[in-house]
Amino acid sequence: MEGLLNIPGPNLGAFDPSGIIFAVLSQSLNTLLLYDLRNFDKEPFSEFSLSDDSFLQKFSFPARMPEFQRLEFTNDGKHIFVGTTGKVHYSIHSFEGNIVSRMIGHEPVETAELNAGNSCVTPDGRYALAASNDRQIMVWDLHRKTPEVRESKSISTKSVGICDLVAFNHKSALMVTTSKEALTFWLPDASVS
Repeated sequence: MEGLLNIPGPNLGAFDPSGIIFAVLSQSLNTLLLYDLRNFDKEPFSEFSLSDDSFLQKFSFPARMPEFQRLEFTNDGKHIFVGTTGKVHYSIHSFEGNIVSRMIGHEPVETAELNAGNSCVTPDGRYALAASNDRQIMVWDLHRKTPEVRESKSISTKSVGICDLVAFNHKSALMVTTSKEALTFWLPDASVS
């Protein structure tokens, strides 16, 4: 099966855990489009406009959505994580398209490129992680029921530098970061429960 989606770019894409639904996030349209893989040559079955003007007007006028950098479904498929190059990341409800939570409190990494991946969601879908320009990885608890989620913890990366990439191995809960100085593998701390 092959085909072509005619969507103005740049775009990001991600599959849901079932592999049947895929999302396309269009920067130029500020729109999240959901497609059924079996019928992707037709119109998307859901289309959500992403807007957060009330928060973003604190940083720019007129309010502008930062460039999208990461698109990822949580493992339960209920939420879609949208990482940006700005001071905010989002958790979007997969079925309704509304912003469930806004993750704030980090300094954006200035060297990040489109979909470089300096933000991600943990395999259990509970936490979002993002590299910060102050040599930390910020950790947000997505199970908090507040619209603005400030970091609940941070992991110091002073010994390895500012991270350009943060990723998870879903099978072993191994986190990997890269920076100009190092490629680092982070194992979970078994003593913490």
